[in-house]
Amino acid sequence: MTRRIPAKTAKTARKSRPDILRSPQMLRAVERVAVVADKAGRRDEATQRQARAAIADTIEGWLDWLAEEDPQAVEDFYVEIELLATAALRKRIAKHALRPEGVEDRVQLELEKRKEEEEAARKDESAEPTPAAD
Repeated sequence: MTRRIPAKTAKTARKSRPDILRSPQMLRAVERVAVVADKAGRRDEATQRQARAAIADTIEGWLDWLAEEDPQAVEDFYVEIELLATAALRKRIAKHALRPEGVEDRVQLELEKRKEEEEAARKDESAEPTPAAD
């Protein structure tokens, strides 16, 4: 008498990989990971928002102090900030109470200078002859 090895039933057969990925357990696990990642992202975002607010609150006091110590440095600060800003943000910065007179003129001169340099660079690029292919 030989012993027969029983065939695997449908219940005990191993699930295929696509079936495992679509299983309710896997879906719950992915959902949990998404929730944890979302919470961590929100925490990081809140931390960065608080850091930006702290810097903004501190800059006003620093500008007051700097205006007494080195007024030219305050003007240089505003010029640099406005040059980095977009046109819309530049208009908002121009309304700041601690902004010294004369900043707008310096910013306009620098913007015109940069624009001329860009135009000259574009002309140089277009005027350069392309190497002839042999």
